[in-house]
Amino acid sequence: MTIPTGWHHHPNGGGLIADTAYVAGTAYVGPNATVFDGATVIGRSWICGRAKVYGNAVVRGEATVSDEARVYDDAVVSDRVNICGRARIGGNAIVDGDSVVNGKATVGGKARVRGRAKIRSADRIHFGYHTGAVSA
Repeated sequence: MTIPTGWHHHPNGGGLIADTAYVAGTAYVGPNATVFDGATVIGRSWICGRAKVYGNAVVRGEATVSDEARVYDDAVVSDRVNICGRARIGGNAIVDGDSVVNGKATVGGKARVRGRAKIRSADRIHFGYHTGAVSA
């Protein structure tokens, strides 16, 4: 497979990384995942499946972004967070702790999802501070 100009494969997983993004060698980016724009992936984070991290988003710690999930804009995902399914994290949102965002859930705006919060299904969180389960 030819690598497009301005892109490279990450040595840990083979995912496609734009030269404008930064992914630490300790992170894993799977073969179908992409990181681009000015995004940063550091620590022992995993980006796998067909997940995408872009804009100025930051994924750090031991966070996992998987399946068809997206983290973008100026969002920050950290600690042991799991973003999966078709979840979207954008805007200036912060998701940290042991939180899980899955399904078709969207977290954006200035929302803060912390602790052991679980955001599921088609929930849309765009403001406020959430530390517990939002829906079953």
